[in-house]
Amino acid sequence: MRRLSAVLSLLLVVTLCAPASADYEAGVKALQNGQLAEAITEFQGLIEQLSLVQAEDDPQYAPYYLMLGQAFYKSGKFKEAEAPLQKTLELKSGDLNAQLLLGQAYYRQKNYRDTAGTLAAIDLSKLPASSQAQVSRMLAASYDQIGQSGLALRNWEKTAKLAPSDPVAQFNYGKAALTSGYVDDAVKALEKAVSLDGKDPAKRKSLGNALVLKSRQTTNRAQKQALYQKASSHASVLVTADPSFDNLMLLASAQLGAKQFEALLGTADRAIAKNRDDWLPPFYKGQALTSLGRFQDAIPPLDIAVSKRPPTESEQRQVFTQLGFVHNKLGHSTEAQAAYRKAGNNAEADRIADNERIAKDNEGIEAHNAEVQELERAKKELEEKMKALPGGVAPPPSR
Repeated sequence: MRRLSAVLSLLLVVTLCAPASADYEAGVKALQNGQLAEAITEFQGLIEQLSLVQAEDDPQYAPYYLMLGQAFYKSGKFKEAEAPLQKTLELKSGDLNAQLLLGQAYYRQKNYRDTAGTLAAIDLSKLPASSQAQVSRMLAASYDQIGQSGLALRNWEKTAKLAPSDPVAQFNYGKAALTSGYVDDAVKALEKAVSLDGKDPAKRKSLGNALVLKSRQTTNRAQKQALYQKASSHASVLVTADPSFDNLMLLASAQLGAKQFEALLGTADRAIAKNRDDWLPPFYKGQALTSLGRFQDAIPPLDIAVSKRPPTESEQRQVFTQLGFVHNKLGHSTEAQAAYRKAGNNAEADRIADNERIAKDNEGIEAHNAEVQELERAKKELEEKMKALPGGVAPPPSR
């Protein structure tokens, strides 16, 4: 906010116009020289004189109040700055200098509702682009604080457009767009933020999360995998710099989508070592082993994931479904049915049970057929032996 203060202070000094007064000029000079206490005294004295002659409501003296407000503001007395700045606007409605300074005073006190109300009334086209961006930034942050996400997003977007080379502006817009569900816009803004400031892990992490989310929403398989690969690349950079649990989990999620299963096994193990109470790392490991066809190896981590009790029913169903699939692949019919039923997929459990019954019936039929074939073979062998005996004859045909 220092850049904005400098711009606004310059704007105030060069645009003020007030009735000629030695005291007024002395106050302005003191303000320009940073002698803030002296400036406050001068302007308070001027306003007291106006009261004596009942001229305090004369619009031509609005600059007196404005300069007092600026002196208070520069002194860090933001609350004291409010009254003279409000009086300025009362005497001169829409005064740009008073609006800008009053908005800043509210913002510095975290009075976000009044900040938004004051700055939203400004015609930004009257300001240079750099100041427009700073005002839009304060508006966006204030709207965020008072829960008006739509207006916040609009102003974050405006800030990003006004400051295309500012990585913070791009980052703030990207985060807001992602939160509001505009994933494509979020990815574009966050990619730009990272290109402008690739050393900031927060920007890269937000981009990685946005890419994973976009991947999940993409139906084209080739595009989906390419997005996951990009997310994996960014997450790898994060993990190299900071192998935190959150960073490892972002990498694991991206590697799973990118079908980097061998690499995922190592990432999952590192995440498990960081947090043995979380269900997701062993679940990712079980998924990777399943995709590699290592079904028997997949059972232990999936059992661990079940034991950690995933927090939502949907997540619990995911784990049990994966476990049911693995057991079915291994021919563990009873375990597969149990897992699918716990996943709420009774139809799949019934299908496995039916297949098991059919298989048993088929085994019985095959055993009977084998027995018949064995009897036929034994009969033929007996016939051949009887024929071979002296005077032997074949036995009568069976009825």
